[in-house]
Amino acid sequence: MSKPQFLHAARCAAFILALPLATAASAGEPALDAQCTPQLSPLEQRIYDRAGAGPDALRQFLWIRRGILQLDIQDTAAWAEALGNARLRCLKAQAAGQPVRTSAR
Repeated sequence: MSKPQFLHAARCAAFILALPLATAASAGEPALDAQCTPQLSPLEQRIYDRAGAGPDALRQFLWIRRGILQLDIQDTAAWAEALGNARLRCLKAQAAGQPVRTSAR
């Protein structure tokens, strides 16, 4: 494989790897199970964990993988915040005795 073909294949692979996170970030209400646990892929879980550790941890995680993931720090932070807010709403509803709406991926 020549170098231009390899670069094109690498770009396509990076897009395909980042696509599930981008679609999950734009999908509206995140998927939560009956215990209000987000239903995330392993990559999404790692990103969500880094976002929970603070902005510097998220920034460093995304910076190191910027060529592969092609994710915007602000959009990713907003996705993680929305996911955390949905989890809090679910936990509050559960504590109040209201039925929890679960969604499957």
